[in-house]
Amino acid sequence: MKPAIGKPGGNVSAAPCHGPGLDWEFEPVRGTQSGWERIRDGSFCLGARGRRLVSARCDDSLEQQWVITPLETPGAAPPPGFRGIRLKNAATGECVEGAPEPVGGARIRLHPECQPRPSQQWNVHRSVFERLLMDARPEATRAPRQRPLASGQTERLQFYADEGRTLLVGWRGRDCLGAQTSWGVSSPHETRVSAPCPREAGALE
Repeated sequence: MKPAIGKPGGNVSAAPCHGPGLDWEFEPVRGTQSGWERIRDGSFCLGARGRRLVSARCDDSLEQQWVITPLETPGAAPPPGFRGIRLKNAATGECVEGAPEPVGGARIRLHPECQPRPSQQWNVHRSVFERLLMDARPEATRAPRQRPLASGQTERLQFYADEGRTLLVGWRGRDCLGAQTSWGVSSPHETRVSAPCPREAGALE
């Protein structure tokens, strides 16, 4: 993507890889969960305006916040050393897509349906991918003096990047003492798993 440098509100258009003006950087949004980022070039941020992508002065609006999730579609493997991601706007819920036809003079747009297709896959260096989606650590801590779950089971929702459930990208659940656990990011491709708690866990108070 190439920003309209120095022109607040200017359209963002597609550009050749490694071309001039491609200086976008990901920046975590304070106070949000892992995977929420601003995409900036100096004092300008990538934002949404209708179905268009614009380059505007950075602010704290949802239109300039992006939810990053893994996406690697069949037949569109990233180059060596790269991984695929999807960019969803936090305000509109729409995804960045390479448009087959120009939209407002640009071949890049926001699409209302986020689908696992190559036109919505954007490749970033593996180091960037790992920083965006794999640096989060489990937040679980054992809460003292909590009673065990009434069901006597641990429960966990596991989130995957694809329908085939081959790449785990996050999970959320509760342990035998009722402490909440989480890691990574959520996804519509989820699986619920459970396991019985050890007998001695029930004796803790």
